Amino acid sequence: MKKALMAAFLLVAVIFGSAVYALAGDTPALTVNVPFAFYAGKQLLPAGEYRITMLALNYSATGSILAIGTKDGSLLMYLSGNPSDSRGNEPAYTAKFKKYGGRYFLSEVQNGWRTSALPKTRAEKELAIADASKPGGSAAKDVVLNASTPE
Repeated sequence: MKKALMAAFLLVAVIFGSAVYALAGDTPALTVNVPFAFYAGKQLLPAGEYRITMLALNYSATGSILAIGTKDGSLLMYLSGNPSDSRGNEPAYTAKFKKYGGRYFLSEVQNGWRTSALPKTRAEKELAIADASKPGGSAAKDVVLNASTPE
């Protein structure tokens, strides 16, 4: 009984360890300095320097999970994204935000050839509708910030 229990525990540990290793993917973490407060999912984050990593269990899903954290490690959150391959002349390293009035929402992260688009939150959808219905209202403005990767 003890041997079977130990074998099961060892199997679970190996599977869990493999999954965590696979989450790292093959894309480096991005560092982006955001000069304004912004929403990442439903959470309002202050201006500052952030590290964004695309995570997945396999290459085709790289970017399906974004880990966003502060450089000092005081904040770490995970968001679900919609990954895709980027088709451009050069790989890009950027964080794109949608701006509605004075509010910013993280909308897309590009890390090399991989892109992860974040779904709009309810608050962002409501702001988009309100902004478009105003006289002279317009759609959101895109704000793209360049990111750096570790050397």
